[in-house]
Amino acid sequence: MSRTTLAVMENALPPAEELRLIDRELVQLDAHRARLLARRAWLLTALRAAGPAPGPARSQGTAAEASPPSAQNVLLALGGILLTIAAVAFTVVSWGHMGIGGRALVLGAVTVTALGTPLLLLRHKLVSTAESVAALGLVLTVLDAYALRRAVLPGTDALAYTAVAAGVLAAVWAGYARAARGLRLPLPGAVVAGQLPLPLWALSAGGGPEAAAWATLATASLDVVVAFTARRRAVRVPAVVCAVTTGGWSLLTGLWLSVSAASPADSAEPAMLLLAAAALALAAAWRAPAAAVATAALGGLAVVAAAGGVLRAAVPSGWAVPAYLLCAAALLTAVRLRAPRGVLTGLAAASGLVHLGSVLWAAPIVLLGLTRPAAVLGEVWGGPPVPDAAPPGAATAPVVLAAVAVALWAAPRLLPAVPLPRPAGDCCALALAWSAAVAAPVALALPLGPALAGLLSATAATVALAARPSPAAVLPPTGRAAPGTARTAGRAADGTTAAPEAGAPPHAPTAPAGAAPHPARPATDPGHPVNATHPPPCTPVRDGRAADGCGKRGGTGLRCRGSPNGPTWHRSPRRSR
Repeated sequence: MSRTTLAVMENALPPAEELRLIDRELVQLDAHRARLLARRAWLLTALRAAGPAPGPARSQGTAAEASPPSAQNVLLALGGILLTIAAVAFTVVSWGHMGIGGRALVLGAVTVTALGTPLLLLRHKLVSTAESVAALGLVLTVLDAYALRRAVLPGTDALAYTAVAAGVLAAVWAGYARAARGLRLPLPGAVVAGQLPLPLWALSAGGGPEAAAWATLATASLDVVVAFTARRRAVRVPAVVCAVTTGGWSLLTGLWLSVSAASPADSAEPAMLLLAAAALALAAAWRAPAAAVATAALGGLAVVAAAGGVLRAAVPSGWAVPAYLLCAAALLTAVRLRAPRGVLTGLAAASGLVHLGSVLWAAPIVLLGLTRPAAVLGEVWGGPPVPDAAPPGAATAPVVLAAVAVALWAAPRLLPAVPLPRPAGDCCALALAWSAAVAAPVALALPLGPALAGLLSATAATVALAARPSPAAVLPPTGRAAPGTARTAGRAADGTTAAPEAGAPPHAPTAPAGAAPHPARPATDPGHPVNATHPPPCTPVRDGRAADGCGKRGGTGLRCRGSPNGPTWHRSPRRSR
């Protein structure tokens, strides 16, 4: 093959063309590299937001160099528990020939070491190990307090020493938490230890249940302050739990003291305790909207118990329930105050619970009134039945039911903030009024004849009231024409055509639908004579308001025009097509 033929068969591009192709490929490579770098940057940002970036993947054949974090935490927790058990056994049970003093010195040295080691571990980012060692140190401080009393102060009062030791430990743990800011256990431990000093001090001082309840309520107040001021969730949750526990114990103690009081003077201090607890609960509800309903309801019940306890001690024994019901009705008026919605809802719920409890208390008397006539059917031939004695509480059952009926009827009308629909409230009020009428013969111990007459009369009156149509169904709607005037010639709301009234001309123009009925003007009015071609004036309504001379065109060719005597409807001139 000749050299000329080989030269023709070569596919090499000219240098200029090849350089242009290379530059184009380099530009595409640079663009692709930029896209990859942008994607890499986005992935790194997402990994930093989700957590620490995972390490390099290990092969399946390579064993793990360390245990997973969960396994480490379990092992550290088990180690701390074993060390704690060993420390308790070392302190309580004698160890060899070493006395309690020697064991106290050993425990003190070990405690200082256990509390100082977490500070060094936190510098090396060993948080889990530091938490385990710190928990051991906290337990050792409690054992130190026990050993100190056994070795140095054996004759001190146990309650007084425990109260002082708990206060000192709470202060020490709080200070230790400020020194070791990376630890989570010391502050919750300080909150829990702070629950003991005031109640134990009150008991050691010889105070009764009243003093202990006041001390517990003061502790609950401090817990509420801590719960609202703490920033860390690990501190707020124990504070809330402790506040609910101590505050609930104070409320139960105050309620027990109020119920067991024999005179108004004896019920004064429990009433003050309940009112203080109610004030604390309402203050917490005001600051915590999430739990406002439950907390405000608890405070409202405490107010009812405080006021009702004083009234219960001042009235006869059979009038205790009406006394509490009166206080609940008075609490219901508090919903007119300017307060958060959750607080008002909680107060209304507290009043409703007391009303419901009163109805349930009076329900057996109503059931007895219903079944009493049937109980004497077997003795119908034995002469007139002798009325039985009224059971305990029967004298006040009709009063309670009537009071609840009045509250249900008046609450939606007088208290707009009470979320109670009127139809449901009226139905319940009517049923309770009937129940009061049924319970009245039992309360008065009436014979069978008057009792049956009263029961039948109450039932007939209740049925008549229930069957009576509502005022909304009796009154004509806004768009209905008055008698003697022309009806609307347009279509009604249901799609049917309204027919003209009897006595009206068949082709008389009428006011458009939606116009309020208006009395016909006298014929002495020269400007607006009443005849078949000029309908009586009417006031059109637009968005619920009268529009004088609005100029609105009706559906029958009438147009509203203003005049000195009010708006009137006139036939509009037809336009030529």
